[in-house]
Amino acid sequence: MTQEDLAKALDSNQSTINYYENRAENPTFETIEKVAKVFRLSADEFMNPPEERSKQGGQSRIEKAFQEVQKLSAYKQNLILDMMEGAISRK
Repeated sequence: MTQEDLAKALDSNQSTINYYENRAENPTFETIEKVAKVFRLSADEFMNPPEERSKQGGQSRIEKAFQEVQKLSAYKQNLILDMMEGAISRK
């Protein structure tokens, strides 16, 4: 897929895709989700390809984060849950 093809799929333009590819600009999480959908992946799969997950013991970043969250106090877990629910509801 070319930058132009991806730009069309995202209702964007080729120069924006070029910025993202060259790390001149970081995409928003919403954009990452859209790009992942184009490639039929979850955002986590898109951001953490299989070779990266295998380096992490086969776990995705989100799986590792959840393990760390489980070690936190109930108060901190609830704060994180509130943030996640807020982000999810903004889809």
